[in-house]
Formats: sequence, structure tokens, C-alpha cells
Amino acid sequence: MFEQKIFQFIKAHNIIQSGDSVVVGLSGGADSVSLIAVLSSLKKKLGIEKIVAVHINHMIRGEEAYRDEVFAKKISSEFGVDFFCYRNDIPKLAVERGMTVEEAGRSYRYECFVKTAKENGCNKIAVAHNANDVAETVLFNLVRGSGIKGLSGIPCMRQLEEMTIVRPLIEATRAEIEKYLSDNKTEFINDSTNFAVDYDRNRIRHIILPELTKLNQMATKHICDLANEAGEYYDFIYNEKNRVKENVTDSSGIDIKKLLCLDDLMINGIIYDAIVNAAGKMKDISRAHVKSVRNILEADTGAMVNLPYDVIARINYEHLFIEKNNTDKTCKEQIIIDLDNLKRAGDMIKIDYGNFNFEIVFDTVDSLTDIPKNNYTKIVDYDKIKDTLCIRTVTDGDYITINSQGNTKKISRVFIDNKIDRNDREIWPLIADDNQVIWVVGLRYNDAYRIDDRTKKVLILKYSTKE
Repeated sequence: MFEQKIFQFIKAHNIIQSGDSVVVGLSGGADSVSLIAVLSSLKKKLGIEKIVAVHINHMIRGEEAYRDEVFAKKISSEFGVDFFCYRNDIPKLAVERGMTVEEAGRSYRYECFVKTAKENGCNKIAVAHNANDVAETVLFNLVRGSGIKGLSGIPCMRQLEEMTIVRPLIEATRAEIEKYLSDNKTEFINDSTNFAVDYDRNRIRHIILPELTKLNQMATKHICDLANEAGEYYDFIYNEKNRVKENVTDSSGIDIKKLLCLDDLMINGIIYDAIVNAAGKMKDISRAHVKSVRNILEADTGAMVNLPYDVIARINYEHLFIEKNNTDKTCKEQIIIDLDNLKRAGDMIKIDYGNFNFEIVFDTVDSLTDIPKNNYTKIVDYDKIKDTLCIRTVTDGDYITINSQGNTKKISRVFIDNKIDRNDREIWPLIADDNQVIWVVGLRYNDAYRIDDRTKKVLILKYSTKE
């Protein structure tokens, strides 16, 4: 009966197909032993080509960890599947990676699963999460302040690199699993840490969920049903959110005016996704962070809020940016252009400067056949250069001559007029004649350096951005 239930679930969700080869995570506990047992029994019926067991010794529980390793190897042999074991000092790894022990253990496990799958020609990785795990996860996420995504529980499939993670037991309860093992006289072992109620999840497992079950024997199933329904709602909202996101997001960031035309659900979802994308993880991203971003949406340019994982949200004119707090996006050094290397027509210097590539070419005015009028190329009267030509960023007091009458404008004003992001102003390249700015690259050219009737020699300044 149990095997038939698992078989029907696998077929209904198409999580294992004929011809698949499967890596099974085998801890030695009831869940993973039942998983390898049921897949071995259904191997022919499902058309599975190969089953490979992987056990991870986290080197945390001393002799008990080695007991588990020996047992996992024994079980694999009994079911006739290849066995691979990995050992690593997970507490030490956690320190090296800046993770909790739990996070480091999980990360390392999946690295080993993927490595074994690749080396053994497997395309699926089966792990033994069950219905109780789903209920525990939903309750855990609920009390931590999760949104609808957290209420979705644990999916029966997900992608990891080119592998597919599958969870064939996700609708089976722990009671059903232990009965299946008992009926088949199949041994399993218990991890002593699973019974320690000083862990949050164990308190849910051994105290909270049993109390809820006293209120209703179907509590676990009802929580799982809620998770499935929440997952369906989340998928619908996610797809709708991605559709509208395209209309409010452009190369300049998130258009605040367009964003505020949406309903609250879409606004919150788009902001949440942007935070997660910038952070690279969902853990610890909550409603409070979304709310803090919403609080600055109608603030002036420069408004900013700090978010987890060194992410910031900031307002720049009509746009919202949510990004890593990285002020060193490009070069800030000064590069001297050696004019002694530019003496003959056609002489060229190429300079790599942050996100820009520059070409400085020497020529004579008589050779100029076409004077470009664009933001990417400028012509400088060579003889009007008084000091040292350089590429640098802005300094206090920098200004530029804007017309033939000698009127000037501060570089800070040039940036404001062109709505240049405040973060970009500090790293924006200028070509300068020592302390005189010749060109605010791509924005404004100094009128005092233009060629005229007396010009004989020129410098052609060109720039392009890196892809």
C-alpha cells in the first residue's frame, strides 16, 4: 500500500521517468532508508537505470557519526546499490564559509550529491523530505514572519545546476514511513540530535506539532494541504508579478511612478524579489525590509535604507535602486596621458579605465575630413593644453567652460542636470588638463578647448563602455 502510494505520487508529478539514474541521500535514518527501500523495490516498475547512495559524515557526533556511516554502507549493500561516502569537518567549514553549521552542512551535502551524480551519470537526486517535514517547515516559517512563499513548504521538485532534486516521500507522513519499515523488518538508526529540543525545528517536531495533533489528528495533513494551496497561489502571483515587473523595470532601475500605480501585492512582491536578487539569498529577508523600502519611495533623491547582506535601497530621481553597497564599481585613480608619445599623425594611446576604454589619437587639423558631433568622440586643440593631460574623477571645485563668452558651470551641476546617479558621480571619468576639466566624458565638453581657425594640431578623444 505504501509503495503504491509513492508510485502513484511519482507518476502523477512525473518526478522520476523511465531511463533516469538517481542519487539517493542516505543518512541511515527512517526517512532515507525508506526512500532507498521503496525506490529499489520500484526500480523496475519505474524504469530506473541505476540507484546510487551517498552518505555524508559531518564529523560532528564522534563515534555515532561513524556508526551511521557503517550502517549506511551496510544498507546500501543489502539493497544492491553503489555506495559513496564523504567526510568533512562541517563546524570548521561553517567558519570558513561564514555560515551556520546547519547551512554549511546542507550546502556541503548538495555539493556531494551533485558531484556523485555527475561522476556516475545520474540525472536526478532524491532526498527524503516527508509530510511532517513540510508541516514543520510551514510552522517554522510562519513564526519567523514568512510570507506566502514560506507557507508553500517544500516543493516535490527543484533544479540545482543541471540536476533535478526530487522528493518522492513528500506526501508520506513519518508514521507511514516507520510502519512501512516495521512491516518489512527494515532497520534504521536515529540521530541523537533529532531528539534534542534545544533546536528550533526539534521543538516544533517533538512539542508543537504533537500538541496540534491532539487538537486534530489530521493536523499534519491539513498543514500540508495549506502548503500546496499556498504554492499554487504563489505560482500564480509570481507569474503575474514577473509580467508587470517588465513594465516597471528598465536599465535605470525600477520606475517609481509606474511602480506606485500597481496594487500593494505587486509592489511588495517586486521589492521583495529585488532585495533577494541583490542579496543572493532569501534567508532573513522579511516584510519589515520591504516596508522600509516602501517608506522611501516618495522621498527625495539620495534617500537610502540599509538592508541585510550589505544591500541598500536608494532613490535616484525617478528610480529605485536595490543593489549591493559597492562604491568601488570602477576606477578612481588618476592616469597621466604622456603627450611625448603623441607626436606624429596617427599616434595613438589606448587606456583602460574602470568601465571605460579610451583612445587618444594625435593628428593635424588638415587631416580631419569629418569632425564628429556625438557624445563618444571629441576634438581638442592640442596647443590649448597647458599642463598635464590626465583621466581622473571629480574633485572639489571642478568646473567647465560652457560657451565662448567664458561662462562656467560646476561639474556637480553638470551631473545634476544630466540626472547622474549620486553613486556614479564619484567614479565618473573626466579628461582634464591638470586642474582644468576638458571633458566630462559623455556629458559636457569644455568650450575653451574647441578647435578654431588657428588650430594646427589636434587630439581626438574617443571612449566606449565595456560590455
